[in-house]
Amino acid sequence: MHFIDSNFKTIQFSAFFTMPDDLHQRAYRNVLPNVLTKTNDLYKTKLTFNEHLEDLYGAYFRQRVEKYGDQSVISITLTIPDPKIVKDQALFHQALKLFKSTIFERNLLNEEAYNDEKRNLIELYQGLKDRKRQYAQLKFFENFFYHDNDRVPIAGSLSDIKKMTFEGLSEYYQSVLKENKIEVIVNGSLSHEMKEDLLKAFPNEKENTYQVITKFRNPRNLKTIKESIETKQAVIFIGYVLPIYIKESLYEAALLCDAILGETPESRLFKHIREEKGLCYDVSSSYDGYKGILMIHSGVSIEQKNEALNAMVELVDDLIKHGITQEELDSAKSYVSHMFKSNTDSQSALTRRKFSSLILNDPSTIDDRLERILQVTIDDIHKVLEQLTLDTIYMLEDKHD
Repeated sequence: MHFIDSNFKTIQFSAFFTMPDDLHQRAYRNVLPNVLTKTNDLYKTKLTFNEHLEDLYGAYFRQRVEKYGDQSVISITLTIPDPKIVKDQALFHQALKLFKSTIFERNLLNEEAYNDEKRNLIELYQGLKDRKRQYAQLKFFENFFYHDNDRVPIAGSLSDIKKMTFEGLSEYYQSVLKENKIEVIVNGSLSHEMKEDLLKAFPNEKENTYQVITKFRNPRNLKTIKESIETKQAVIFIGYVLPIYIKESLYEAALLCDAILGETPESRLFKHIREEKGLCYDVSSSYDGYKGILMIHSGVSIEQKNEALNAMVELVDDLIKHGITQEELDSAKSYVSHMFKSNTDSQSALTRRKFSSLILNDPSTIDDRLERILQVTIDDIHKVLEQLTLDTIYMLEDKHD
């Protein structure tokens, strides 16, 4: 049990379930939190469950599935108003009961909710070609992560989704309770009595130890894939291997490199490719410190796709060859520092940061991270850029072009 003492107007109850990522369990893992938060044994229909949430002053559940390196994590959060604000001290205990009965103490899952989730996922996949950007990302991932679990969407493959059964989901739920490492985090203005009640409610929570593996394959000779379908806009994904991981000394420098390249409106990709040359509708980059990769993604006109692609690759080559300016570094530091500071204004971000510190065994505070950002030098940026290797290009273009 972990507490975050904060002064938000709400209280959040969060449960995090962690286990090594299993490719063929992804479909069940994606569906489970959505099914759990539709009903419970006390409120057995979605209507009565939602009515109970309304009775708790509009309380609500949020859930997500994500990866931390080789670990897969389900998080489920119940948010309620601070009982002091609504002047209802019974609210805390009612919410605690709802949280436990919905996630931990239930005999039944709702088959109707399961059928709805499965049907929606299948329809989402079957209509994927109509959502060109998502389709292009899926095909890019299949090629970039070809020997890696991330070649498959975090929701699972279509074949695994179709193979799911309600009985299989029920069995998987029981395995989640027995085999996962579980962290419960409660964030809000918590009295001593509230904390005592929470400790009684979760008496057997043991200390968890984690070993998060962050790795990726070595770079290969550049692979270029072009796919043609019916589309009015070309989509480009470019994958670079950048073997710098989240707990390494150059991690903050890699974050700043990403900001300089394509994360902000002041970035090189945005200013030079979109604003000056007008070669794309949108362009940005993203760095993943768990995988050691950097990706560029862009939507471009059919007529300018090749020119845009060449310009993006040349821009990165120029960045690697000639480096950055002090002005760019200072601007990136301001942007990334602001993003870190803004997280302290978000209750959910603070909860996730607490969990991240647990799974990564990293006690660093926000101030620690800000100080490391300020200490990054131009030489550090050069060390990052030296490790950036172009690996995969994917372009989705119009079949009539």
